[in-house]
Amino acid sequence: LVCKASGENKLIPVCFVGFGITKLYNILFSNFWLLFIASFIPSKVANEEAAKLIYSNVMIVSVVLGLLVVPLAGRLADKYNPQVILPLSFFIRFCSIVMFMFIDNPNTYYAFGVSVFVVVGTAMENVTVDCLLLRNADKQIRGVILGFGTACGFIGMLIFAIVGGILFDRIGPYAPFIFVGGLDAVFFVISSLLACCNVIKNDLKIKEE
Repeated sequence: LVCKASGENKLIPVCFVGFGITKLYNILFSNFWLLFIASFIPSKVANEEAAKLIYSNVMIVSVVLGLLVVPLAGRLADKYNPQVILPLSFFIRFCSIVMFMFIDNPNTYYAFGVSVFVVVGTAMENVTVDCLLLRNADKQIRGVILGFGTACGFIGMLIFAIVGGILFDRIGPYAPFIFVGGLDAVFFVISSLLACCNVIKNDLKIKEE
């Protein structure tokens, strides 16, 4: 069923890949963000308690902003052409990761703002991919499609938990974030090319016809 649906609508397998990338956030911020902050002990951050405080403040503000951004992202995904909104959502998080590379002290307003931006960008990715996948799946197999997409997300998280740990240990604390930003950039380019070639179609226009 999944293979048949993917063959009939190329947006579905693209969303599966998007699932695998956007769900990396769960590992990135639950593990590597706190480790990133802790890597600045004692030069820029006093101790582990201070690192945990910075982390918790970022997450609190991110959740509050997410309450505002997620409905807006859902509205944009419903209203606008997926040929535009899908690449755009990944480009936004890519930009936030680029900004993240300039953090030299996690205990600054810049670091705080960028970290929140990464979380908000991820929320936009997540809602966009979810919305487009459900909108393009037939009602009879919508649960199967969503389940397979979720499985892709878990596979991505499993791989990233291993790869990210290796990158963090061997290259440095920025490496896992660079890896995710690189995947966002690749997905942005590929999805843009597929949209330009009309492989990813404007499903809103198809439904109107």
